[in-house]
Amino acid sequence: MAATVASAAAPSSVIPMQGRLPAAFVRYLFANIFNALRRLDLTLSPAVTIRKLRRRRWSLRTDYGWILLALEATLLLYVMKSPPLVKLLIPAGYAFITLVPFLGQFFVPGTYVLAWVLLFFSSKDIPVSWRPAVHVALLPTLESVLYGAVRAPFEAHSPSSQADHSRRSVAARTSRTS
Repeated sequence: MAATVASAAAPSSVIPMQGRLPAAFVRYLFANIFNALRRLDLTLSPAVTIRKLRRRRWSLRTDYGWILLALEATLLLYVMKSPPLVKLLIPAGYAFITLVPFLGQFFVPGTYVLAWVLLFFSSKDIPVSWRPAVHVALLPTLESVLYGAVRAPFEAHSPSSQADHSRRSVAARTSRTS
């Protein structure tokens, strides 16, 4: 009796089926994929996007992120030591992939990633006089602000952190065995 209760309580798969048969789950999955594909905008006319942009209500409160991205891209294209044709092709290519509705539904949400890639590839061209100095005491504080790591500042300044204890114990064990 106890064996049947234990086997009934054990999970049978990683994906919870909630009483569905595997074939029903596959049909459900394919139906959702099919519906998502039906919602894709397959038009290639930039006039559709231009019409949407004309009807949109612009406000500083909702569009400040796009303004900052445009300022960042302008500064990076100014600093970039590439031929002028390349500097012209980057915004023209971005305008093309965002104006075509079929491409825009993928690349507009990825604009932040594209801005990071532009920053990464043009960072070598930023003059040294513009770059801030790196202070070692500032790095743990930035880590805690950016990533929410509360322990990082204490570990950086405390000589008795857990990492130091584990390193000391490993060193003590290796010295005893040799």
